[in-house]
Amino acid sequence: MRKLVFSVLVAVTTVTAWGQVNLMEVMDRRLKLFAQLAEDGIELNENVGKKKSAEDIIIDHHYAKILNGRGNADDYYFYGLLLLIIGKDASEYREAVECLEKFAKQGHKGSQYRLGTCYESGKGVTKDATEILKWYTKAAEQGHEKAKEKLNSAKTQWDLGAMFYDGAGATKKDYAEAVKWFRKAAEQGHSDAQNMVGRCYKDGNGVTKDEAEAVKWFRKAAEQGNEFAQYWLGICYAQGNGVQKDRVEAAKWYRKAADQGHATAQYSLGVYYRFGMGGLSEDKAEATKWYKKAAGQGHELSKKELEEMAKEEAK
Repeated sequence: MRKLVFSVLVAVTTVTAWGQVNLMEVMDRRLKLFAQLAEDGIELNENVGKKKSAEDIIIDHHYAKILNGRGNADDYYFYGLLLLIIGKDASEYREAVECLEKFAKQGHKGSQYRLGTCYESGKGVTKDATEILKWYTKAAEQGHEKAKEKLNSAKTQWDLGAMFYDGAGATKKDYAEAVKWFRKAAEQGHSDAQNMVGRCYKDGNGVTKDEAEAVKWFRKAAEQGNEFAQYWLGICYAQGNGVQKDRVEAAKWYRKAADQGHATAQYSLGVYYRFGMGGLSEDKAEATKWYKKAAGQGHELSKKELEEMAKEEAK
């Protein structure tokens, strides 16, 4: 900690041409810090507010108190936040987490919120959905507006669902918890989350398997242009899962996904053209076109189809 404080002091007080460039960098980082503090609703007390610059505020008011053992919750919070912004390696990020954790456990809502962001970003800790929820919830319960926004954000809800679904980082895999968060995001119109709710119902992960319910969620996402949901909706129509079997409708959704670059949808559309399925006329040239698109993305079945077609032509 002392080494970092000393280096910041040097950067602020250096007056050489080289140092002035360094000072501009430091000031830019301070501005980012204060923008984040303002975003968190942190207000500086009267004495701090009378300081002339951001550098004076941070160095004189907070660092000195921490180094002298007189730092309070806000001092540790400011310092921890600074480390998250200007830290250059894992050790400084871990130190930031230690500063934030010290008073987050004692109920400092700003520290609780920032600790949640650390578990979300992986700065100084291993990503962990359970810890994200724990600290955002604690901060939100104390009225921290940004924490409330995070918990209500479709993006955060989607991220939490994905972490529980995959068991990302230190998160314990939990399909039921994943569905819970996917559904929250899906109900806000998040198309990736809608697709994943569909996948969970299709596979019976975290919910009772229900193919009709899967189709409902795939359709919501597909109609928003989600290529993955378009492919899965095509599969449902092709196989008659949760909906009446209809290869014409399957071809329609395969094409929508294929046009967006979905490799397996491109392969499926190639199959339909090769054998004249789904209302499409048999067209080897068109089949070859879609197989090549998929093969170009490493799709192995498409490569095999192209080999087989080449052998047929050679006969």
